[in-house]
This record gives sequence, C-alpha cells and structure tokens, in this order.
Amino acid sequence: MRTSQRIALIGYGAVSQAVLRHFVAHQVEVLCVLLRPGWKEKSRAEPPVPLRFLDDVSEVLALKPDLVIECAGQGAVAQYAERVVGAAADLMAISMGAFADAALLQRVKSAAQRTGAQIIIPAGAVGALDLLAAVRSEGVERVVLRSIKPPLAWLGTAGEKAVDLSAVREPVCLFRGNAREAASTYPMNANVAAAVALAGVGFERTAVELVADPQAGGNRNEIMAEGAFGRFEIRMLGKTRPEAPRTSISAPLSIVRAVLNRGSGIVV
Repeated sequence: MRTSQRIALIGYGAVSQAVLRHFVAHQVEVLCVLLRPGWKEKSRAEPPVPLRFLDDVSEVLALKPDLVIECAGQGAVAQYAERVVGAAADLMAISMGAFADAALLQRVKSAAQRTGAQIIIPAGAVGALDLLAAVRSEGVERVVLRSIKPPLAWLGTAGEKAVDLSAVREPVCLFRGNAREAASTYPMNANVAAAVALAGVGFERTAVELVADPQAGGNRNEIMAEGAFGRFEIRMLGKTRPEAPRTSISAPLSIVRAVLNRGSGIVV
C-alpha cells in the first residue's frame, strides 16, 4: 500500500480543477501542474490550494513524481506520455483517444515496459470497463458503444459538418464506424470509445455510434458486449457542468477514485 503519493497534473482546465477540489477534500497533495509553454503567466482560475505551475516537462520529471495525471487533451498524451513513463512515473491518461494512434500506443507501452511504469486508463464517463476487461479472456465476439449527447455538445466537432446541429429535433446518428475512426475523427468527444476498445477487443473490432439527441438529458453511453461468457448491456447517463459541457461529472471522479485506490488497503 502506498502511504504517500507524489502526484503531478498535466493541464489546468475544468477537469483538472475538479480533480484538485476533490484532492483537497481527501488531503491528496499535488507536486505541480504542467501547463503549455508560455501559459504560466496567463490568467486562470484561483486554485483551491497553493500550486506550483511549470511549463517544462523536464522540470516536472525532476521532481520525481510517481504518478502523472493527464487532463489536457489528446495532444498532451502524444507530447508527454512517452517521456513520463520513460522516466518510470506512472501515467493516468483521461484523453486515451490519443492511443488510437497505434504507433504512439506501441512507443508508450514499450517505454513503460522498459521502466516498469504503468499506463492507467480511468473509467471516465463510462462504466463496465472492469467487466469488459475481465471477460475478454473468455472470448468476446462483439462490442458496441453508443455515445449519445445533446446537439450542442457536438459543437466544434466533425458533427457540425454532418448536420445542422441547431436544427436537430430528433436523434441523429453523426458517425458509425470503429473505435479507431471515432477517436480520431471526434477527438474531443470519443475518448470513451478508446477506453472501451482498450478494455475489450481493440480499436478495429469495437463498433461505435455517435448520436446527437435533443432529449439525451446529458451524456449517455451504452455498451453492449457478447461472447462465450454471455452478454451484458450497460447504460450510463452522465450529467455535465456548464464549464465543461462535453465532459461528464463522473470523469474527474473516476480519476480521484483511481488515485485513492493506489493508497488504500482495500481496492474496489
């Protein structure tokens, strides 16, 4: 059991700030926050506790964190993941859609294997990852993910080119394909597709549908899997906050849970 943890964060957006608020409540300390170069002096929300902001990953790794938590988007995973695990620090990546790039995934895995570091994928906005990962050794024949969000949650994505989002009055399927295509085409919305693929049968064999639905009521994710083990279907409706309309409230909470589990005598 880890009695203490040396934690660094990448990014200081809505997800990172939510994580920090929960860390304060659980007395989890953070060494520093890594920002993009030049962003240290920009205005930002006041942190709940004094924080050290850095813009050079070398300075972060010099502090010897044992866990680095990425909350900054797929670009941050592509830029920093290999260096983090190469320095023998575990990496918790919420923007796991970056691993739709097979070459990046292989490089990061190889670096982690060399140093003994782990790449940790939190549950984020979807449930059932533990169940899916458990049954895949028995043989999973089919996995389908449907991600259903209000039309406005698809603004700034390829969905704007597919339909007039402001005119959507009933459910419209914006995308149908596999998880690799979904995570690459909708990088801000389809990290959940990558999480399901990594937990289950891989990017090519995971079918994905992305839907705009004005009656969604939040971010709704539905997973169906079947195989020799049997079959399961799980639906989860994730509420969002105004400052992060694409991100379910459960996403930062899954990070907090994973961190607390690392320091707990009982892991559930």
